[in-house]
Amino acid sequence: PDVRQLLAEKALRILPSCGDLSMAHFWPGLRTLTDDDVPWLGQDAEVAGLFWLAGFGGHGMSVCAAAGQLAADMLCGHSTNEELQAALAPSRQVAVAAPL
Repeated sequence: PDVRQLLAEKALRILPSCGDLSMAHFWPGLRTLTDDDVPWLGQDAEVAGLFWLAGFGGHGMSVCAAAGQLAADMLCGHSTNEELQAALAPSRQVAVAAPL
């Protein structure tokens, strides 16, 4: 409840004409993680057209500009650091079968 109130106060300062509106939904950001705690950034190896930009584990807001620029460069076919691309590639993860 305290966070909702703080958010409402900040929003009202920025958008004073929206004072009569209420929040339709409220939820915290999810902290997605990968098995090795390194984000996925790149094309999915199995699903054509699926590009991953996930698994930042709560660091998404602090790295979003750089990650977004790298993703845009990759999607537009611009030259990027191949070693970095390999380190972030979703294909580096190997599916592990669930125990029986």
